[in-house]
Amino acid sequence: MERLPLQHAFGTIEIVRKYLISPCTIAIISGDLELYDDVIWRDFHGRLCDRSYAESDLAVLRAKKLSGEYQRKILPLPRRIEVPRLVAYLNDETVTLSDGGKSVISFPLFQLWLEAVLNERINGAENSFLFLPIDTVREFAQLVSHLYPLLSTLGKTIDGELDRFRLRRRIFMREEIANAIEAFAKNYASTRGQSAKSAREKDRKAAYDTLQARVKPATPGVAPPFAKLAIEWQDLLLTYFQHHERGGPIFLALKANQHFRKCMNNPAERTASVFDTDLFSPRAHEKYYQFSQSEEIKDEWQNHLSERIPNGFFKNLPKSSILPYPRPELGRRITDSGKAIAESETLKGDDVEDAELVRRLMTHYNFYTSSSRTTLTLTGRILELLVTSLIRDVSVDGVLDLIDRPPFHSATAIASTKTFDFDGEDEPGIDGGDEDVAVGDTLSDWIEKINAWRKANLAELESVPNAWLIYNVVNKYFNQVNFFNQADEPTPHFVAGSTNKRVNPEGTRLDVFGTALQAYRAIWAIFGSFEKGQVFGFDEVIAYRNIGKADARFEQNQLYLQNIKPFLQRDAAATGEKPYFNFQTGAYTYLLASHPLKTKLEQVYRNMMIEAGDAPAKARTSSVETKRGGEQLTYEKANSILNPLIRQYSLKANQIEQMDLPACLKIFDEIKHELEALGAEDAIQIARDMEKKSGGSALSKLHRLLTQIKILQDLGAGEASA
Repeated sequence: MERLPLQHAFGTIEIVRKYLISPCTIAIISGDLELYDDVIWRDFHGRLCDRSYAESDLAVLRAKKLSGEYQRKILPLPRRIEVPRLVAYLNDETVTLSDGGKSVISFPLFQLWLEAVLNERINGAENSFLFLPIDTVREFAQLVSHLYPLLSTLGKTIDGELDRFRLRRRIFMREEIANAIEAFAKNYASTRGQSAKSAREKDRKAAYDTLQARVKPATPGVAPPFAKLAIEWQDLLLTYFQHHERGGPIFLALKANQHFRKCMNNPAERTASVFDTDLFSPRAHEKYYQFSQSEEIKDEWQNHLSERIPNGFFKNLPKSSILPYPRPELGRRITDSGKAIAESETLKGDDVEDAELVRRLMTHYNFYTSSSRTTLTLTGRILELLVTSLIRDVSVDGVLDLIDRPPFHSATAIASTKTFDFDGEDEPGIDGGDEDVAVGDTLSDWIEKINAWRKANLAELESVPNAWLIYNVVNKYFNQVNFFNQADEPTPHFVAGSTNKRVNPEGTRLDVFGTALQAYRAIWAIFGSFEKGQVFGFDEVIAYRNIGKADARFEQNQLYLQNIKPFLQRDAAATGEKPYFNFQTGAYTYLLASHPLKTKLEQVYRNMMIEAGDAPAKARTSSVETKRGGEQLTYEKANSILNPLIRQYSLKANQIEQMDLPACLKIFDEIKHELEALGAEDAIQIARDMEKKSGGSALSKLHRLLTQIKILQDLGAGEASA
């Protein structure tokens, strides 16, 4: 039958009814039954209401009833056959794509490959999975036609890989590692059936030990088998979805992947922001008229930002965007000195420069209300610096440029204040002082460590993070940040005389460093929440909660235990700086455990906590209630003294007994001033106590070292008296 325009649909069916209904013939009619129903009842309704609208509501009911009876006459119920939807064919292994009569790839494998190219390691938690918006056979046929140049190569490369997780592993894992993880996944899954915790932990340890034994001999420097092929498919998919009404999310994600690769490979991009792409810029979405933009942002953002941003800005804010975006970070007001360290405080040298560097990353002088300015803590630079280090080497110029511009996804970055003029006086705050403390040498050393970390951990990957993963991390992070870095969020500090009203006190310098550490931990746990899953061999049990206080034991938090710890398994043979075995899976959750940014933030916060003395936010004290000169000894303070000794002297601990007395005394003299801060006996006891809690081999070595040093001290005293 000739295909006729939609407006002639009813006339076509009338022809069938009048002339083709016969006991000797069967007319075959194909189409959308719901659409036919809509066309038919509307035609009847038009005829019923042709001259009068007095009974139009009743006419609709009559028209729909007539439509049902009419369809039973033309389309008898026993003869109706439901045609399978596209998804049924995509899941049918017997249906294949062919070239010249030769089967190239099955539909299910083709679908799994496209999902792997788009999502890589993402576990799909919290609606993070990126689906193909292909619903009809016509759409699918056009997609296949567009991707045809790569189909034959694909069929030969992934033939027989009908497993979604196996496909996805091989995009970013080496073949040997992917095979080892596949076996580990089965062993790990079997432990979930253990009801007893001790048995479950024993079996899981055995699964990790087996994985470690298989990974150790893996050949280094071999590229993942499907890595380059995945990039080729991403680029071709980008050109297909650039005009697809529902293809906006895929287009933005794949375009961001290209931007990431450009940042990694082009030296001229070393100071450009890795977030300078439309996936992270919802205000740029207005130009994409071809894409559906159903995510409302203007009203929500305006309500959130109305006290911080001039009304004139909202005229240029688009009403909606292609993807959902969290509200920009407002930040918290900081009320004390513009310097990281006050003149009355005792921190010196590198400690001061480290603190100043973190302060500059964390603070920005901008509008606190629509008529006054002050300094705010904002965490967008921490996130941007961390993501940048996953994509390319970091440079001094790049970090300084990062510090100079408004923090990413902050109210300040969303609306540039240079275009507005306000009346009113500025609030007192940190309005300068950046030249008072030089951070050049500290910054250079730190950047060298970051780039060395990149070389050691990311060189073999030869790829950038999947931009869709980063988008999900960014969205989840900024949905959380306002809970720990926003002035108007409720906290446990109650207003005097009130039983229900709560306020958040203004921040202090210590809050700057605590918030920086909270930010890193939140980002770290969020990476784990999107990576933990069957791609890495784990279950998909994820912790969903906000980050705790910086001075809390993060290792006891469910975010750490559920989202991070499964990626970190202690290695008895590893050093104190690298306590975990590297299974070489490329999991960012594992890599972030050793990132120099984490080390820097922990070190600075620890130093500031020590400097704060008995402040309310002081860290938990040691169970060894040791006091010297009236000062209570904290784990953090003990760590600050013991950790340098671990790094410098733990390797010499097993050689002490072979040394003569003068050589031993020389070692003692080198660390005497460190021990004086604790006392040798106190240090030994603390080392024992910390060893019980952490099980760290480096602490055990240090315990032996300190024991020997105590003996040397006694020998030295005895020799002096003789």
